[in-house]
Parts: sequence; C-alpha cells; structure tokens
Amino acid sequence: MSNHTRVQSTYPDRLLAFVDILGWSDLVRESERRPTRWRKIGKAIELIGVWANGLDEFYPGGFEHESTHFSDTLVVSCPPSALNAQKLIHTVQLLCLRLLEEGVYTRGSVVRGGLHHDHMVIVGPALIEAHLLEKNVAKYPRVIVTPRVVQLLAAYARQNGRASDDRSRVRKDRDGLCFVDFLGQQVQTRGYLSRIRNIRRRIDANFLRHSKDLCLLSKDGWLSDYLALVSPRPPNGRVRPNP
Repeated sequence: MSNHTRVQSTYPDRLLAFVDILGWSDLVRESERRPTRWRKIGKAIELIGVWANGLDEFYPGGFEHESTHFSDTLVVSCPPSALNAQKLIHTVQLLCLRLLEEGVYTRGSVVRGGLHHDHMVIVGPALIEAHLLEKNVAKYPRVIVTPRVVQLLAAYARQNGRASDDRSRVRKDRDGLCFVDFLGQQVQTRGYLSRIRNIRRRIDANFLRHSKDLCLLSKDGWLSDYLALVSPRPPNGRVRPNP
C-alpha cells in the first residue's frame, strides 16, 4: 500500500473551485492547421500551471489548499471557512482575468461539499457537483458560485465590518445565479482602462471569428454585456449589443 493514497471512508467537507477553458477542443484542433494557435495553448497551460503550483506565493500569510490541474482544467480546494472562501474566490478572479487577457474564456463553479483531495487523488460528491454545474448550468464564460459558498463570503464581509450582502467578489446574473465577478473587481486597480481596452479587442476579435457559430456568439455576447456593465464608461465609446 506504500505507493497508493489511503482514501478516508467519509469525505471531508471542503470548498472546491473547478475552472475549465471554454472551446479548448476547438483550439487544439485549430492548432493543427494554424500553428499560431500554439501560442494561445501554451500561454493557457502556463497560466494554469502557475496557479496550480504557485498559490503559496500569492498568499504569504498562508492558504491551506490542494490544487490539481489536467489539460485545460484547474481544481483548487480548501477547508471551509469565511477567510478561505474569500481567498478561493480571489484566486479564481485572478486566473479568469489573466486568461481573458489572452483571449481565453473560462467557465466553472465554486461549491462546498464532500471531497478527498491530496497530491495524488481527488474524488467526492463535490467534484461531481462542480463538474455538472460547469457542464450543464454555467453556459456562459462565468464561474458559478453556489449559495453555501456565498454564505461564507457574507460571513467574511460581516467579520470585516461590511454589509452581509456585500458582493465585492460575486455578482448576481439575470438568471438569478451568482458568479465570480472577475471584471468588476478591477474597477479601482491601476491600469484598469488599458486592461479593459485589451479585453474589448479580444472579444471583438472573437465576434468576427465566431460569426457563423451562434453558440459561440452567445458566449461572446454575454461577456460583452458583462464588460459593458462593469466598465465606468464604454472603453471604446460604444457598447456592442448581443448578436
């Protein structure tokens, strides 16, 4: 048994972030015909690897977590607490933003549930729930946050003297689902307008690339609306409507 991980008979309660790259299969297929796609693939893999292996550097004060990445998917889990929920959502915000700056869309979910996760094995109901939410519910380039995780974020807000309904990390969408607010958090950061203009260019380029694919256009449209919603003013003087 020395070469195998011993899995407990009950799953520990953990928070889990499951983040996947949208359109990965198409991107890989395109790379056979268009070698320039390799740069985007390589950059995406590099960024996911950095987040999987370098989170300790992001949180010098400590962040008790496990991370696993395979192909275009990153999974990060941690014990459930208000502070850990805040750190986990912040981790997702940074990753989604950096990938979007490379023109790569992300989708996923953040859940709370039973999970065994160590450096060799990840298994449990929380992983199944997170995968199904990413696959069947998220639909757009967003990372869904379930109510149990939102409750922990509200607890963190109260602990830090903010209103319990503070939504500085998540935003409620038109369908009532909460998702990680990875663009709205950037409003007050240095270089925000420059970053937004770059993201707008990326989205506009995807509108052209996806002109014959209504499914992909709907994702471009959702992201364009989200960008317009959180921008202090339209970055290029106009707002592109949904196609």
